[in-house]
Amino acid sequence: MKIFNLTTFTFVLLFLLQWNFTYGKHLPLQVDKEYNLEFGLDEKLYLSYDKAKLSVLEVNQRDLYDTITPGRPPVKYGALDRRMGTSDKTARCETCGETLQDCVGHYGFVRLAVPVFHIGYFKQTLVVLQNICKTCGKVLLEEKERRKYLARLNNPGLDDIKKRAILKALNTACKKVSRCPHCKSVNGVVKKVGALKIIHERYKPKKANDVENNAFKETFNNAVELDPSLKFQIGKAQEDLNPLIVYNLFCKITSEDCEILGLDPVKGRPENFLWTSIPVPPICIRPSVAQNGASNEDDITVLISDIVFINTRILHSIQSGETISKFMEHWEWLQLLCSQLVNADLPGVQSIPINMVKIKRGFCQRLKGKQGRFRGNLSGKRVDFSARTVISPDPNLQIEEVAVPELVAKVLTYPERVFEHNIEQLRKCVLNGPDKWPGAVYIRSDKKDEKPKYLKYGNRQQYANNLKIGDIVDRHLRDGDVVLFNRQPSLHRMSVMAHFVIATQIALDNCNKITKKQLKHFFSVCFNKYRKSIIEPGTAVGAIGGQSLGEPGTQMTLKTFHFAGVASMNITLGVPRIKEIINASKNISTPIISADLLNKTSDVKSARIVKGRIEKTVIEDIAEYIEVVIKPNECYVLIKIDLEAIEKLTLEVDIFSIAKSIVLAPKLKIPENYVRIHKPDKIAVNIPMKGDTSELFYALEALKRALPKVIIKGIPSINRAVINEEKDGLKLLVEGYGLREVMAIDGVNGLESSTNHIIEMQQVLGIEAARVKR
Repeated sequence: MKIFNLTTFTFVLLFLLQWNFTYGKHLPLQVDKEYNLEFGLDEKLYLSYDKAKLSVLEVNQRDLYDTITPGRPPVKYGALDRRMGTSDKTARCETCGETLQDCVGHYGFVRLAVPVFHIGYFKQTLVVLQNICKTCGKVLLEEKERRKYLARLNNPGLDDIKKRAILKALNTACKKVSRCPHCKSVNGVVKKVGALKIIHERYKPKKANDVENNAFKETFNNAVELDPSLKFQIGKAQEDLNPLIVYNLFCKITSEDCEILGLDPVKGRPENFLWTSIPVPPICIRPSVAQNGASNEDDITVLISDIVFINTRILHSIQSGETISKFMEHWEWLQLLCSQLVNADLPGVQSIPINMVKIKRGFCQRLKGKQGRFRGNLSGKRVDFSARTVISPDPNLQIEEVAVPELVAKVLTYPERVFEHNIEQLRKCVLNGPDKWPGAVYIRSDKKDEKPKYLKYGNRQQYANNLKIGDIVDRHLRDGDVVLFNRQPSLHRMSVMAHFVIATQIALDNCNKITKKQLKHFFSVCFNKYRKSIIEPGTAVGAIGGQSLGEPGTQMTLKTFHFAGVASMNITLGVPRIKEIINASKNISTPIISADLLNKTSDVKSARIVKGRIEKTVIEDIAEYIEVVIKPNECYVLIKIDLEAIEKLTLEVDIFSIAKSIVLAPKLKIPENYVRIHKPDKIAVNIPMKGDTSELFYALEALKRALPKVIIKGIPSINRAVINEEKDGLKLLVEGYGLREVMAIDGVNGLESSTNHIIEMQQVLGIEAARVKR
């Protein structure tokens, strides 16, 4: 199960929403400063276009860089025009003036010479074409039937399922109509041919009379004269519904007919199912990678450049009067390019033109799959604002609620802006700090030059008093917050849904506090829940048992699952582990060293001492605070050591060994006389400065950021160690590399220690040991 804060989802969600509508012919678009979102039957997004321009320029140049001008600046009105943002850290956006870090990017557009089908709305296009007359554009129903369907669709109590059933019945009824009841023209079945082509089987013998059929065949007389072999193929000819014909036909549909078709007559017009202009996304989501005076461009940038090129060729064909065959070839190419912008793996496309670059990643490929935005960046194991756990039911929760442990709620922070109505509540969160729930972790000002305040250190009372409207507080997750709850494997849309948070405390009260009355009430509640859970006679217990067995089986086929009997320890098994063994991987997913203790029957305290010798410990693990001290005659970084934490962790370190570790840290390069010990628990670290002291403050801040990562105990390549109780005694399970170093630790039985990393096993103990351990 995965839950992650909804704010993490904002970028991808807005990106999808901005792309989920069709750009009209009247670009540049007008859009509200605040998006007005409406989700209809087919889950489209509608935007109103009447306040601020969404597009900043029209892209009409194929070239990306000006190779004549020194520095190769992007070409104006090209796909990399800096008015749409920048991917260069040293350049600024020419629209908002911000740098790469602060500019969110701006849209452009390409005005198409001819309309093309939108691959995302192609099925809806076919349905609408089947329901309307292909001559006059009206729904293929008698007036009485039209009124009947319109009344049923306008029923205020109509739910989604019933509406779908009505629209399906409408489509079935329209398929049976051979002549339009309004203009009396012949209509047939609309079919998809190839990837993005539509034909209309208008003139079939049963539906059309001889006069109409002969008139249609006479339109091919000139072609037959030029190529007599076409005479035998005329009987198979059907009417071609190209995007221009479909667009003009959809424009004829009245507002009342839009309602009958289940569409919004104002914001969901069917002509918006086609593209007359292509949106050009901001440069920040398709950055260029500079290499040795050249650059590697993103697939989307290359595709936009090709669209501009072929669009220019079509305009030239129209103006110069080129042959129809050449014009249609360019049109089909433009249709293919625009479709690949959305989905590069276009179904039904056998081949692409020789001179066209094969695009690997359209927007669909960027979103779906293991490397996509959802599974790779939102549902991954190592992403921010997310938590992963095993799910279980709770009868005390509502169906839209999910219980989040207090420990997780402290990690999943939410950036809440300070206003008059919530300033007192956020002040309490600031006072609680990052360790007490509900608290806060950071305070960020709206001023760009002011750094965020970390609430673990410093005067929280002062921070709370100075809190002002406009600041942003990264507070803990609390009851009522919205998170995305994902149950893996994600097999359908219901696997990822929004839920309200209910923060829970995992704690055990002392039995002495429990009264006899409370104990009776507890047993009564347990008994009532037991009676409710009893299976009724006739229940399909076999199917339920199969599901119960199948669920763990499904989880075991995933990449990792919990190591049996060990908290918070995962190990790679199944197919991924087999691949690591067969490929003799030098870097495996979860290297685990099994370290036997010399005295297995010893108490847990002795095992913790050995664990402290192995597990990497850094200064931030045992420091109460680290702060910069500035005095008139000296400046230094002060470290306050938490002696109680050292005792709890059973670490064999003292203030002198910690100071020596700072001196020996290779990246700091601090002389021994610059590290001073203030007994019993403080260390002052000075900075060696020569000559100019103008950069002293920045050097102190850099030192303050580097000191928490200084290793004071343990093996640097060991991430953590877990004490595991087995039948024959205690054992350490160590995550990381370094079998040789672990075997040499005092208290570890090196003769009985091993690792699941075959290459390291071979290097330390030999090939036979690696063969046996595999």
